[in-house]
Amino acid sequence: MHYANFKNPHVYFLDVLGLNKLDKLSLLRSKNNFIAYFRNQTIDRHIISEIMLYDCYNLKNYCKDNIYTIIDIGGQAGYFSVYAASLFRKAKIFTFEPEANNFILLRKNVEANNFAQTKYYNYGLSNKNGKFDLYLSSVNQSGHSLYPFEKNHKRQVIILQNIDDMWKKNKINSCDILKLDCEGAEYDIIYNMDKKKLRSIKHIIGEIHDIDNQYKNGAYFRDFLADNCFEVDLKLYSMIGNNVYLLKAVNLNKPVLQ
Repeated sequence: MHYANFKNPHVYFLDVLGLNKLDKLSLLRSKNNFIAYFRNQTIDRHIISEIMLYDCYNLKNYCKDNIYTIIDIGGQAGYFSVYAASLFRKAKIFTFEPEANNFILLRKNVEANNFAQTKYYNYGLSNKNGKFDLYLSSVNQSGHSLYPFEKNHKRQVIILQNIDDMWKKNKINSCDILKLDCEGAEYDIIYNMDKKKLRSIKHIIGEIHDIDNQYKNGAYFRDFLADNCFEVDLKLYSMIGNNVYLLKAVNLNKPVLQ
């Protein structure tokens, strides 16, 4: 997707130049029949560029007729889910975003596009259930984490649900694409989920964040998926702060149906 595929690309470039009003929303209209609201002069514009313009997850390479279930963990403002819904019209999409302000914009974006197949939830996924502190990034609305990456974090109490419980509640038999962008929570999710459910996933994509030198890092995560019959491509994406990697993993076996 190129900037020319927006009906109003000037809105994007006005924000690049810092001319859009702070604390306001702007609206981008795609020629591919979806729209996206974003918060002016925030990370939102960059995320739109990555996902919708440059297709960083290579969604266009998937066969549209073979994608039926997508799980988006770390939905932020809904850009991945909106873009995926525009490509995979047959797919049922489950989107999870625990942070309150992000969720408000996520819901607005999903509802504005009338993608009825997209279900959105204001809680995060983990290996546990309950209320927990989310550490809020002061500069990056997609950088809120269960881990205190910055000093003097503000906090927000959020709800987490066990991924296996969510799987059962929504009667998910298999998952064609699991997208992870949850700022370190990916380890508790993947390492602890039921093995049959893990092996029912065809593709895992997203961002992986180094947390420590033991188990919560890209190298160990790659080996864990490989041990569970995934072919893993892990590329270093950012070295600012903790290392961040772009992940693409493909199930080498026929997925196990639940």
